[in-house]
Amino acid sequence: TIIRDNCANNRLVSLAKYLQKNEMSKFFADLVDVHISPSDFLKAELLNANLQIKVEVVRNPCVDRIEPDCLEAKENTVVFFGRISKEKNIVKFARQFMQIEIPLNLLIIGDGPEADELEAFLKGADYNRIEFIHRFLKSDELYETIRTAKFYVLPSIWFENSPVSIIEAVNLGMIPITSNIGGMKELIDLFGVGYTF
Repeated sequence: TIIRDNCANNRLVSLAKYLQKNEMSKFFADLVDVHISPSDFLKAELLNANLQIKVEVVRNPCVDRIEPDCLEAKENTVVFFGRISKEKNIVKFARQFMQIEIPLNLLIIGDGPEADELEAFLKGADYNRIEFIHRFLKSDELYETIRTAKFYVLPSIWFENSPVSIIEAVNLGMIPITSNIGGMKELIDLFGVGYTF
C-alpha cells in the first residue's frame, strides 16, 4: 500500500520507503522477538503483511486515566488541533461544517501544508462560526484554549493508528467525533464515548 497509496505524496519517495521497509524487515526478522503495537488495528495490519511475526498490543497508558470534565460546563464548540494537511481532511470538514444548521462553533488549531488554503478560504467566506488559530500551541496553552469545548473532531481520510489527540481530548472531557477508519473507531469503542462517520 505504500506505493499504491503514494503515502509520501511522491512516487519515488514512496518506492524508496517500500524498499527500505522490505530490507529492514529482512534484517530485523531474526533479531526481534515480539512487535509492540498500540492498537488492534495496527496489529492486524502487521499480521496481514507478515503472518510469521509475533505482535502484542500495549495500549497508551493514558487510555485508562480518564477523568472527564462535566459536560454541562462545556461550550457548543467542536475543536480540531493538529496538522492542517490533506490526510487530516480538515479543510473539507470546514467547508461541510458551514452547511450544517446546528448551533455549533468550530475551532481549528494548527499548521501544515494546507493551512494557507484554509486561512484564505475562511477569510473569503461570510461565516463567523469558525475560528482558526494558525500555529501550533504548546501543551499548556493548547489545553487551556480547548478545555471548554464539548467536542473534538478528527476527520482524517488516512489510517490513524492510535491518535494521542483523541486520548488528550477525552481526558479533557470532550466527546470525540472521528472517521470510521483505522484505530480511531477502536479508541472510541475503548472509551465507550464518541461518534464515527
